[in-house]
Formats: sequence, structure tokens, C-alpha cells
Amino acid sequence: MAPGFTPYSETGRQASMDAALLMLLGDGVSGEFGARTACAPDCYGYHAGWVLLQSLQIISGLRWEREEMARNLRCRHAERPISSLMIAGAADFGILSVVHEALGGDIATTQVTVLDRCQTPLLLCELYAKRMGFAVEVVQADLVNWMKPRHFDVILGHSILSFVVPDQRRAFISSLSSHLAPHGRLMLYQSIRPALGNGLLKFGQDETRQWIGAARAAWEAAGERFFLLRKEFPESIVAEFCRAKQTHAVGSIAELADMLRDAGLESELKKLFDSLTPHRAATPKSVYEKWVISGFR
Repeated sequence: MAPGFTPYSETGRQASMDAALLMLLGDGVSGEFGARTACAPDCYGYHAGWVLLQSLQIISGLRWEREEMARNLRCRHAERPISSLMIAGAADFGILSVVHEALGGDIATTQVTVLDRCQTPLLLCELYAKRMGFAVEVVQADLVNWMKPRHFDVILGHSILSFVVPDQRRAFISSLSSHLAPHGRLMLYQSIRPALGNGLLKFGQDETRQWIGAARAAWEAAGERFFLLRKEFPESIVAEFCRAKQTHAVGSIAELADMLRDAGLESELKKLFDSLTPHRAATPKSVYEKWVISGFR
């Protein structure tokens, strides 16, 4: 085990989440912001709100997928040691913490790369890795256009296809496939909404007010937990999150399997849970199923 390495724990993850909140929201004395300037004007509210709403337990984050994600990574690592892994898109360090949990001390000998269009989640991943004592490479780029000759044993993504406009998804899957090593595996965890097709997912005014109300109640119930942050409830962050969180539904698991086949990959599809599970999704209310889509040659 590398010197200074800290094994995964929920306590450590939560402490890192608190540090991320302080980085994103600033403290109550200076009112300064940390990573805000790393965001484009239209995505700060999404990234800050994502971390805040997880901390307030308004959304579940990776809670319901975490065990399955970690198990799949452990199985892959046992079959064929993972020497390189890419996280394709990251709202924060959540997926990185799953890799940390799954690989344990072996993460020190694994080249872990996080790629995202925005610098803020990359800063959060660097924050987490530094606190836990392992190295991580961060790359700010758009995967659709990322032409670097890099190949990975595992490419891991969570809800990433929702952030890709429907007419670019085939090119996106093709790009992911091009970055897989010869025996590599693509692991995508994705919500499927057959009733919505590829329609736009956007919060309405009523839902935004409901989310602000729920977050305010949770903030007030938290008492002194957020004492390092500004004292008033950051309503504007929740409102900005609801405004910025616009994605496109993924309506067909069969269509995704076709895209993987066109990219030269075989696929394994497994349903994890549906909207009856008490998973608090960070999307407007809709009926969905959560699937893991694995692609390999």
C-alpha cells in the first residue's frame, strides 16, 4: 500500500463532500468562492447544486448503484488486473470514490483518468484523490471530439448519455469504443425512460419551487452541520441547479445495444432498479429504469 494512502470509508467520503461544499460555496466570513471561476456561467449552479443536494440528502447520487458498480469493477480486476481506467464525465468525485472503494490499495498502481468538459468536477476529483493519498489524472475535453491516442482497460460512465444530445450519441459511443484497450470493457450506468423517448428533461417552475422548499427544510434541520458555509440558505444555488439541469432522456435500451454493435462492441445489459425504488433522482419526476450497459470486443 502506498505511503499516505487512506482506504475508502463512508466517513472519509462525507468529509471530502464537506470539503467540496466549502470549495464551491465559500465560507460565511469572507463570502469567497473557490471553484466557481472554473465553471462556465451556465454550469456552476449545476455542479454546486449537485454537491449541496447530495449533502442535504435531497438526491441519492450513486447510493443505489454504488454496490453494483464496485462489485463489477472488483470482478473485472480479478479476471484481468485493471492497469488503466477512464471516468467519462464526472459531476463530482462520486465515481472516483467508487473506483477507490473497489480497487483499494491497487488504485495506486492503476492509471486513473477523469475526463470532463468542465474544470470544476476535475478539481473536486483532485481534491478527493489528494485527501485519500493516490494519484489521478484529469483531462478537460469533450469526449465526442477527443482524438488523443489513449486506450483504457475500463471506461466507466454514470448517466453520461443524458448529457449527450441524441443525434451525437452514436458518435459518442464510437469515441468511447475507440479508446478501449484490446480486452477493455465499457461500463455505462444509465437511466432509460421508454415513455419519453429522447425528449428534453427540464424542471418546471412548480418543481423548482418544491425542490427549493425541500432543500430549505433540510438545511434548517441540519443545524450546525454547515457552520463553515454562509449562514443563509443558498436558495439561488438550488434554483440555478434546476435551471441548469437540462438533459435528454434515453428512451431505448435496444437502441443503445445497436449503437454498441455499430461501434464494434458486443454488449451485456442488466436492469438494476426502476422508479419504484426509493432512489431520489436529480431529474424531474418521470418513470425510468436504471440499467448497466457493458460493451466489449
